[in-house]
Amino acid sequence: MTTRKKKPANRPRPSVLRLLVRQSSEELTEVLRSVLPHAIFQMEVVQTVAELIELLQESRVEVILLDLSAPSIENKRSFDAIRSRYLSPPVLVYGDSGSIPTMSNFLKHGAHGMFCVTDGSDTIIHAVRQAASHYQIIKENADLKDTLDRKKKAVDILERLGEAMSTIFDVRKILNLTLRVIRRALDCEGCCLYLVDRDSGTLIDSRDLGENGEHPQMELWGSGGKGRQHILRRAAELSLKRAVPLNLDGPDGLMDPDQSACENQDEVDLRNILTAPLSVRGDILGVLVAVNRLGRKDFSGGDIEILEAVARQTAFALSGIRTLKSKQSFQEKLGEQVHLATARLQERNLALRKQLEEKKEANRKIAAMASEIKEKNQSLEDMIEQFRVIHGISQVIGSELEHESLLKKIILESASLLKAETVSLMLKDTEGSLTIRHALGLSNDVIKNTRVRPGEGIAGWVVDEGKPILVKDVNKIRHEASDSTLYHSNSLLCVPLKIKGKISGVLNVTNRVGGGAFDERDLFLLTILGNHAAIAIENAKLYGAIRENYFNTIKALVNAVEAKDSWTKDHSENVTNYSLKIADYLGLSTEQKDIIQYAGVLHDIGKVVISSTITDKPGRLTEEEWDQIKEHPLIGQRILDPIDFLEPVKICIQTHHERCDGSGYPFGLKAHEIPLETRILSVADAFDAMVHSRPYREALSLGDAMTELKRSSGTQFDPAVVDSLVRIIEAEEVSGGLEH
Repeated sequence: MTTRKKKPANRPRPSVLRLLVRQSSEELTEVLRSVLPHAIFQMEVVQTVAELIELLQESRVEVILLDLSAPSIENKRSFDAIRSRYLSPPVLVYGDSGSIPTMSNFLKHGAHGMFCVTDGSDTIIHAVRQAASHYQIIKENADLKDTLDRKKKAVDILERLGEAMSTIFDVRKILNLTLRVIRRALDCEGCCLYLVDRDSGTLIDSRDLGENGEHPQMELWGSGGKGRQHILRRAAELSLKRAVPLNLDGPDGLMDPDQSACENQDEVDLRNILTAPLSVRGDILGVLVAVNRLGRKDFSGGDIEILEAVARQTAFALSGIRTLKSKQSFQEKLGEQVHLATARLQERNLALRKQLEEKKEANRKIAAMASEIKEKNQSLEDMIEQFRVIHGISQVIGSELEHESLLKKIILESASLLKAETVSLMLKDTEGSLTIRHALGLSNDVIKNTRVRPGEGIAGWVVDEGKPILVKDVNKIRHEASDSTLYHSNSLLCVPLKIKGKISGVLNVTNRVGGGAFDERDLFLLTILGNHAAIAIENAKLYGAIRENYFNTIKALVNAVEAKDSWTKDHSENVTNYSLKIADYLGLSTEQKDIIQYAGVLHDIGKVVISSTITDKPGRLTEEEWDQIKEHPLIGQRILDPIDFLEPVKICIQTHHERCDGSGYPFGLKAHEIPLETRILSVADAFDAMVHSRPYREALSLGDAMTELKRSSGTQFDPAVVDSLVRIIEAEEVSGGLEH
């Protein structure tokens, strides 16, 4: 058993500074090692973002050094990962003299400082020490704020507790109030309160003073509760004996030898115990105990102060009650309550004995029913397995948000679950009639031509009534329904797709593979699957609508910006069309085309915050104006940051002015460091700008524009993308389909 002491609020700064280096160049790292003395600066070097994050989580770091000597998207990812952390260490960016522009850009976006490795050792050491001192001040301020918050919380609790207790003259109510306040103030798993018997000097558990429902601490402990209660009583007795508060780490030293042999510390699960005597004018009235901070945290010095303060407040309240009532009356009432508690315990013992006899009788009956239970267990296992399969299916279809893909999955999973030959999913159209949206085992003619009006056939009946149906033998009802709704079935199931009382369609399953009829269990399983499917279809519709609304809103913003500028009118639409033609030519996937379509429309959205006096300027831009223009890819990315599903599009927008030779902006990426979608967008963007007039030049002819594309192929543009666009334009010229 150990008692923790309070830790000082302010810790001295360690003599060795821990530095974390994300290197791009081993040569520059070696320069740092030679400049920064190992006895003072301990360096950890990482290569990747993942390694950097892992070290930040596992160890203390005072300063992070970010090597920008080699332009890479990893630099920004590392910087963003650091900045996203609470109380992240300061970042110093460094490199050679050629990295100064990049370092300046990172400085604008929140880096603490910068230096060149060619700077003197004194300059570098001063920069690192200054950053470490700055970080130490930030952490100390945070610690001071946390301490102040806890002090304010304690004062507020005591004020409210004092006000409440000043109006209460019932012992049980005061004890209940005390326990509620402690559990809320300390965020602990449990707490209890013991009072001192004035005659014997022993401790009485406050739970024995009234009815069960009057005490919030009743049944705090699950299995092993008696062992825990014994240990808590021992802790309270120790605090009473010493007349001081205690902060105990676990039950060590509190368990009896015979108890220790049958219960280990893990089973007892008492990680941390706080006790405080209820003392007033040297007289101890009882002991207050709190157990296990939530979240597996330890109690702090501030928690001890709160417990002591509440204990003092409770002791004063109890002392006041005793002053109002005579000592004899108080002891008599307490004796009556103890007697009542003893009687209640005896009643509980009798009830337990009766329950034991009943359990013995039940065990004899269970033994006689063993064979029957065995048979039912097998049936239950089969049902559990089917529920497990349904749960897996619900997860599969619930994770799919693309509407058509979702319908296909519902069909396939239904067929697999029920071993069916034919499955169809019918949804209501605008007129309320049912049409087949997806099916398995049906001909294209049936899928295309089937249309069921409300109330018509089995599917129409299910929609009208909102109830599932099982037909074990279709031949018995074939005269009541048309062939188009039965699909030449022998046995069928039909369940409504219902959500919030509204039916959107039906799910049909017909003909079991290998013959045989469906049964009530199959209908039950399909009904559950239909409910999951209805929710998934509704979610997919909502997700699609949200995506469309997001995109249309931002597209409207782009159109509004372009509409007031005759020079760039329809530019985004043209870029999108050229980009999609190139993507088709290169055989890109549907997902890649979606990225290109969004990025084409939104690629210049960052210019919305740039003054038209700059974008429409007919003459040469100043250096300051050009710097503002170069910010628009990052501004566009920040505008779209709240929209999660546009994550790949943000990267495309962010990098659409990078060049294959590394001379682009904002990151200076090269060749295949630039995503393919971005390389396509860059060529289409440049081509449309060439063939349309701008304030600073007239439009180029189609031939001159293609010549300029070829001239910049390999330096500014991806050669394969340029070649694709040239071939597309030449083919459209021949067919007469090109509009300029």
